[in-house]
Amino acid sequence: MDVGALTTAKTYGDVVMVGSGTRRFALDFTKVRYAWVTCIKGGSQLELYDDEGSALAIIAADPYDNRPELAD
Repeated sequence: MDVGALTTAKTYGDVVMVGSGTRRFALDFTKVRYAWVTCIKGGSQLELYDDEGSALAIIAADPYDNRPELAD
């Protein structure tokens, strides 16, 4: 699910609630077993997996956002 630019993030114990406009999703960090950062052709993403190797979330930056301060 593409939620667009993230505008809010709040933690409730081990759960993070993230929002963008009217869309929301939650991520329970007690379920995360593996985290990978992958880089392909100048873009990168954070991949989070559970004990069975199922993807919980793949979080990527906007590849068309060329703001230089984000590269630091």
